Amino acid sequence: MAGIMIAKAEATYGDGAGKSVSLEITDTGGASGLVGLASWVGVQGEQDNDRFSERTERVNGRLVHQRVSKTGGSNEFAIVLGERFIVKAQGEVDIDTLRGAVTNLDLPKLEAMKAVGVAK
Repeated sequence: MAGIMIAKAEATYGDGAGKSVSLEITDTGGASGLVGLASWVGVQGEQDNDRFSERTERVNGRLVHQRVSKTGGSNEFAIVLGERFIVKAQGEVDIDTLRGAVTNLDLPKLEAMKAVGVAK
């Protein structure tokens, strides 16, 4: 989109035995509505079928999303901070490992930056 800047940092971590986790932090720049770049943002609730279980809900004021494969595929855990930052972990590991990858980051520090660099 013209004139709108989005920043993204990505990294992949592996154990050398075939298990890996991709970690991604997206900064929407505080532009209203851009947090909706994630397809699940704004849709709270649950979905369950024979392929996956998915849940999006507010936890402690933050939007939290998790998608768990029932077929051994990729799982995903994500959280929105300060209505600006999307922190997501994805990989063929269990959901607790993904949740830990996200929650072990300094989320309060990142969330405290929600007004940094935002034009008023």
